[in-house]
Amino acid sequence: MKTHDQNSREKTINIATPIATLREAQERARSLVPPQAWDWLEGGTEREWTLAANSAAYGRYYLKQRILRDVTNVKTGARFLGKQLPMPLIGAPLGGMTQYHQDGEIALVQGGHAASTIMSISAMSRLRIEEIRDAAPKAAMIYQVYFQGPDSWLEDEVARAKAANVKALCLCGDAPVRTIRYRDRENRYDARKFGHRTNAPPPNHALGARATWDYVAWFKQKIDVPVIVKGIVCAEDAALAMEHGADILWVSNHGGRALDSGIASLDVLPEIRAAVGKKATIVFDGGIRTGSDVLKALALGADIVAIGRPVVYGLAVDGVVGVERIFELFAEEFHSAMAMCGISSLDEIRPDILRVRPGAETLLNLLR
Repeated sequence: MKTHDQNSREKTINIATPIATLREAQERARSLVPPQAWDWLEGGTEREWTLAANSAAYGRYYLKQRILRDVTNVKTGARFLGKQLPMPLIGAPLGGMTQYHQDGEIALVQGGHAASTIMSISAMSRLRIEEIRDAAPKAAMIYQVYFQGPDSWLEDEVARAKAANVKALCLCGDAPVRTIRYRDRENRYDARKFGHRTNAPPPNHALGARATWDYVAWFKQKIDVPVIVKGIVCAEDAALAMEHGADILWVSNHGGRALDSGIASLDVLPEIRAAVGKKATIVFDGGIRTGSDVLKALALGADIVAIGRPVVYGLAVDGVVGVERIFELFAEEFHSAMAMCGISSLDEIRPDILRVRPGAETLLNLLR
């Protein structure tokens, strides 16, 4: 018979029902999260046209199904920042996560590590990166810094990132000023007041407006890991990023949370790939919700795709296990989509696997 002490040392049994689909993850998370916190997560800026554009963009592209092609061995693995990934999918930077689970960003990183991928941690994290590293000593992380503080604070952020042994430093370029989010204002919801916090927020938001391209070289002098410039949504800025020494480009409109009436990330991706050529490494995010979305983004020029809100759904439903499950479901859908398109390797993912809907006149002309 087991003693009380033996029982007390047993690992807690996970009692949450496994998430069946990516859609279910969102539905279950919504039922668990307070309405104001849900709006903070799901909302965008002003009328949320950029947010809507991100989602709508995927519907303009169709995957070309190919039949009778041997897809017995579909290889989805990708290498990024020296790490082998099950597929070209990582976690986008997220902050404020203790609103959704008591372990917040720690659970995010632990879940990503369990899924053998890379997670990005933001300077807006509620938990200190030192705590996260202690809780997940072997996890691969990217650290995203903001410019909302003096140079001395930025230097401290770099030192913390180096001490945490991050894989890359990501510069958030698309948040120079505060944006207006109608949902949060109308809800009278200040997310900074909710959820456990140990990490101090950036000290002076107004200083974000001073950032220029010169900071890319400034950061590169202070850290010996790749420097990523995030928030690129036009070819001009992609070229400038390369000129100023960015090691990796991150195409993103901040999930529709920065500029409203902005272009969908997916719609600008081909323009940016054409501008920088094949050698540049491009990370992409914006509206990814299924494995077929990942396939479309890769076909349009991305090397690596990042997801944000979906991993929060997993976090809210089931903590570490839920985050890991989200990546498992994406991998399952991505494998299926590749096989249905007759594709066995990432090298075969090219623009010609996509189609766009032709006009009625074009279709009639084919028969004349």
